Amino acid sequence: MISQLKSNSVIIREGKRTKVTEFDSRTGAYREVSLSLYGKNKTLKITKFIGTIPGLGLVALVVVKEKRKKTRYLVSTNIYLPALEIVKYYARRWKIEQMIKDLKQRLGFGDYQVRTAEAIQRHTALTLLSYFALILLKILQWLRNKTFSLDLSIRFLASQVRKNILVQQIKLSLKTMRVQFNQNILERYLEHLCT
Repeated sequence: MISQLKSNSVIIREGKRTKVTEFDSRTGAYREVSLSLYGKNKTLKITKFIGTIPGLGLVALVVVKEKRKKTRYLVSTNIYLPALEIVKYYARRWKIEQMIKDLKQRLGFGDYQVRTAEAIQRHTALTLLSYFALILLKILQWLRNKTFSLDLSIRFLASQVRKNILVQQIKLSLKTMRVQFNQNILERYLEHLCT
């Protein structure tokens, strides 16, 4: 497990309870590293201490300092991982957090109103399938035109799907309450992307 601690957290080291902020002043223990995080080159000062957190047991505390930013305190239950690896693993979590945000805000993952386990599983599967389809469309669009960025947002892709597939291709007759749509909508859109 790798996570971030709050600045008021306490770690037990050498039998003494110590606030994690007290590790900031140990300047001799830091080493400067340059690495790419979140798509940018950054220079950080990092150090690692071993201690105990009640409920977690033996942990590695990594203190991360960056110019003009607040100090961050990362904790890992794997005490053998080097400090730099812990920082890299923690940075990778951002993509997962972004995916969860997109699932909830753009695809309705958090809006289900079902109660049975089977219905929740179906809702989860359909939401993840929708996310996968949008990612696939992003890749296909990039393969068609390399000037497109693979960093296109899910919000943009979802709006493109609504505009190009759902709104233009589905006809709704309010008098008869019939919904008509062309069954080849997605197929034609994919052909359009690939040609």
